[in-house]
Amino acid sequence: MRRIGYTLFLLFLINYISAQSNQEATQKILKRANIPGLSLAYLSSEGSVTVESYGVKEIKKEGSIDEKTLFSAASLSKPIVGYMVMQLVDQGEIDLDQPLAEYFDYPDVAGEAFYRQVTARHVLSHTSGLPNWRPRREGGELKFKRAPGEQFGYSGEGYVWLSKVLESINSKAFEELAQEMVFQPLGMTRTSYIWRDTTEQNYALPHDPYAKPRKKWKSPNPNAAASLQTTASDYARFLQAIYRGDRLSAKSKAAMFSPQSEVISYGADGKIDWGLSVGIQEKPDGKEFWHWGDNGTFKAYFTVNIETGEGLVYFANSSNGLAITEELTDLYLGTRQPSVRWNDYPKLGFWYRLKKIFK
Repeated sequence: MRRIGYTLFLLFLINYISAQSNQEATQKILKRANIPGLSLAYLSSEGSVTVESYGVKEIKKEGSIDEKTLFSAASLSKPIVGYMVMQLVDQGEIDLDQPLAEYFDYPDVAGEAFYRQVTARHVLSHTSGLPNWRPRREGGELKFKRAPGEQFGYSGEGYVWLSKVLESINSKAFEELAQEMVFQPLGMTRTSYIWRDTTEQNYALPHDPYAKPRKKWKSPNPNAAASLQTTASDYARFLQAIYRGDRLSAKSKAAMFSPQSEVISYGADGKIDWGLSVGIQEKPDGKEFWHWGDNGTFKAYFTVNIETGEGLVYFANSSNGLAITEELTDLYLGTRQPSVRWNDYPKLGFWYRLKKIFK
């Protein structure tokens, strides 16, 4: 009994020291990258979640980041849409390969030649042929860049269209659907696609590369591709749910993690494909589902091992937030990410610090 107790104590001590070491290293990474605040959740292969909070909500002001601090999740909005769609597939409410135009007449693109070819599978695998966003100028028209199904081409516009289809099928607003199908069942009490509470004060403010605070976007309307507001704790619940296949059939879970479109291959170093609303990165040491988020002054990233469930999700209130992905995944997971190579966000080294000095 004494030997067992001693062994357990040693394991606890090793884990405690490791956690402390990770936290110290993370603080150094954030300081070097000039990132005011970060919220991070580590998902263990045993099913536990450890949430860590660093820094402040707004530079040079009181108000530390904590487990309930809201961040803009940017494109981490998209996998939740995929999860909703796959639930509706299981219920027989939508067919992945039936044209979206047969469910909902979308006037924004109805005049285009490929309009009646786009399916939910195309949207979720980013092969709809639509651009990421239509031109920002007043009255910018949405037009196809290529034929649906032709090749991978990242598109937020496709997700907006798909959200309109979900509303039409269910006769409910998108935010209401997300609450009923995802947030409430999974206990994601701090998550929404809209800014729900005008009295809410616990939220991170965005910052530019030089840590200058910017105005917080508080969207009154949902954007299925970009407007999610959440916490690392809440989003970790979602990642665990899709890893386990909660509220999904085994077939739908497998489809989400199956390559639907090819993105890039790095030979022996791995490759990236796209599944249904999540990226799939295959590496020499395993296979993970992943996604990144970039709303300019808010950045986010997650990756989860498809076999073990070990993973990481983080949110940063800084334009520099994706420059630290490789360091954080090395630190917490001990793995290299083909997705980091593909995204090619600049690292923050000597030249960044020099520019900051003379700004």
